[in-house]
Amino acid sequence: MEQSSPSRYGTQPAATAARPAKNTGTVAFLSNWINYVCSSEQALGGKPITPETFFQDLSNGLILCRIVQQLVPGADFSKGIFERPVAERSCIANLEKALTITWRQGVRAANMCTATDFLRAGQPKSGESATKAKRAVAKCVAEFFYVLQMRLRDGRTRS
Repeated sequence: MEQSSPSRYGTQPAATAARPAKNTGTVAFLSNWINYVCSSEQALGGKPITPETFFQDLSNGLILCRIVQQLVPGADFSKGIFERPVAERSCIANLEKALTITWRQGVRAANMCTATDFLRAGQPKSGESATKAKRAVAKCVAEFFYVLQMRLRDGRTRS
């Protein structure tokens, strides 16, 4: 049984691995941003991303490839992308393509995650490793936003 610990602010519950994610607001913001960037229904597979489906929708790499294609000049995914990734290997290949191009844009390494983190975060399992993967993915997609979207905006305002 979980024990409580007293503090000067009242009784605090003990830390647990199944805490709700602190990044729910971040996930909602990032879902809206992705829907904006990939505004055509075809780019998102016919349905918008919601905070509830965020991690699962990103786990096959297609949406990350679409984001990079929209925001990185010269990024071409016309060849070598798996349009219907089902197997883990094809999902990882898509994710690694998007991550590789994003790394070249000058991201901060501390905010990036791996293709495997995207897969773990998208699985319906819960637990400490899934929670860590979801936090890493949310941080990584936030870095995509900062590096790709905000630098693109800054470049347009300077021109």
